Amino acid sequence: MTISLSVWVKLVVNKIYPSDLTDSQWNHIEDFFPLPKRTGRPRQVEFRQIVNGVLYLVITGCQWRFLPTDYGKWQTVYHYFARWQKDGLWHRIHETLRSDLRKKKRRHIPRLIQTIFGLYGPLGGPPVAINIPPAPRNDLVQIFATGIPAGAVPGLPNYTTVIQGTTGPHEYMRLNLAIAITPVGSQNRLGLLGNDAAGFPNGRRPIDDVVDIELRAAVGGTPFTPMTNVAPNNTLGDGVSQNDVPFLTRFPYLASPNAGNQPKASNFPAP
Repeated sequence: MTISLSVWVKLVVNKIYPSDLTDSQWNHIEDFFPLPKRTGRPRQVEFRQIVNGVLYLVITGCQWRFLPTDYGKWQTVYHYFARWQKDGLWHRIHETLRSDLRKKKRRHIPRLIQTIFGLYGPLGGPPVAINIPPAPRNDLVQIFATGIPAGAVPGLPNYTTVIQGTTGPHEYMRLNLAIAITPVGSQNRLGLLGNDAAGFPNGRRPIDDVVDIELRAAVGGTPFTPMTNVAPNNTLGDGVSQNDVPFLTRFPYLASPNAGNQPKASNFPAP
């Protein structure tokens, strides 16, 4: 079968590259872009194609002048790219998508834990039924991303962990240096869950039992979700409550490493 030259040209011009946005992806960010003006000269470009052109350039690493003409003139694509960069549009889209991705991940993790413990039980024990809080899990967003606002739980100490002047998620390693350090002898391995405000997730210390804390938070075993802050939700753990050797009380605070080629006898119990 043969096709006419005009049809062939139309197929090439409308070619969809692997880097182009899907309809669903475009619908997710479309509202960030300005609407056409009601007066004046009609807009001659489609913003979706401009974004697709930028994505093609970023993914393939080509130079602006080698941008396929399917996206229009490269000068036009560059004009809008630079304009939106100056206006902070790319940053706003990035922050929104990152926040949405974090929320999506946290939505699935609690259900996964519920399923695993419902089939096998914690620490090889009998299966347990765990009721988890319903969506939306704003408690997880506050605990692990935006910080816990003062007075989030009436009657408990106020843990003001939102950094002043910020509203969105913090960096991946969120530290609140405004909270006073807890003396070594008074630290609690459960951090904030153990009423130790300087511990995880506000801080990162060798003593913090991050696995136990995150397990309990994921299934709602915290004061921020009172209905599910009951056993077994608030007692889950990995069975390891302390390090095999004591941590140092001075810098670098980590435990002394085991000597190489000298495995501990306790790792090889007698048959």
